[in-house]
Amino acid sequence: HGIVNGPAVGGGRGRGSLGRAVAIQPNGRIVVVGKATSSDGSGRDGLLVERYRANGGLDRSFGSGGVVNLFADSFGDGYAVALEPSGAIVAAGSDDATGSGGTAPRVALARLSASGHPDGSFGSHGLDVIDLGAYSYALGVAVARGGKLVIAGSQSPGLQATNALVGRLTPSGRLDHSFRGSGYYAHQYARQAAFSAFNAVAVRGNGQIVTAGTATSSGLTGYAIVARFRGSGAPDGSFGSGGVAYARSAVDYLTNGTSFPGANGLTVLPNGEVIAAGRFNTSVESKLALWAFTAGGRPAGGFGSHGSSVLTLHNSPNSEGAAIAQAGTSAVVVAGDEDQLGKPFGGLIARYGAR
Repeated sequence: HGIVNGPAVGGGRGRGSLGRAVAIQPNGRIVVVGKATSSDGSGRDGLLVERYRANGGLDRSFGSGGVVNLFADSFGDGYAVALEPSGAIVAAGSDDATGSGGTAPRVALARLSASGHPDGSFGSHGLDVIDLGAYSYALGVAVARGGKLVIAGSQSPGLQATNALVGRLTPSGRLDHSFRGSGYYAHQYARQAAFSAFNAVAVRGNGQIVTAGTATSSGLTGYAIVARFRGSGAPDGSFGSGGVAYARSAVDYLTNGTSFPGANGLTVLPNGEVIAAGRFNTSVESKLALWAFTAGGRPAGGFGSHGSSVLTLHNSPNSEGAAIAQAGTSAVVVAGDEDQLGKPFGGLIARYGAR
């Protein structure tokens, strides 16, 4: 009935798999990245890459029976995927580089051939772990000019505050020092608070890098953030305020764990406008939300109400947007989930006019 359950992958904490990102190859094959995990989804037993045929069947010509499990012995985890023009697959996430029982993840990437084998020209035998500080994660990845890779995510080097993170790698998987001199940029975008993260990234044809994520604030409020960078890695001062735009994503919200309201995905329209999707929280409910910004980083007045749109569903007090994609020239499609008054969470797809 239109649904495929991926295979449960065995690991040190049980048998399970969880998908977080998807990409469609030109031949219609579907690539999914996530993690091998326990049955409840809490374990980290490897950065998982699976491929399916267009009809939903597992593509057993890929990897080992359709599955590739990377960093399985060091608590690997997968969050993002990008396709290169050559047909190579880039997966991004984290890996416990120190072997300390999963307590100090670092940014991790892998590049696979179209057949699912690690590309020996990338990193170390196709795998790359980059130390960008303790608890650093690549939550988004995109392919830039010349085969370079742009990553977005977060780091918590002091273990108290979490900073948003963006960086660029050479085609061989090394930090690209032409990007801000160090290859990466970490910054705290929170307002009188201590958590910000980029959850998605896109690279425009002119080399601009656009990221979206979340930032906490004092007074039980929070923000969805969109930031734009020049190809050099410098914040683009012509966008928003100093290169970043804020939109309210939480009111009277009490934080719970490390998941914060804000943007989870983004798409950049041909005219440079940005639409981000995620969730808006009040004290009792969470709602799927979209925020639209002009090419100059101002709220797009022709979208929703003053540039934002919050979805209210009958008998569904909680919903969230996880990803967004353009549908032709006049619409966007958002995928996420919803809670139907005590029933198990279900998948949710919504289509909006782009303006």
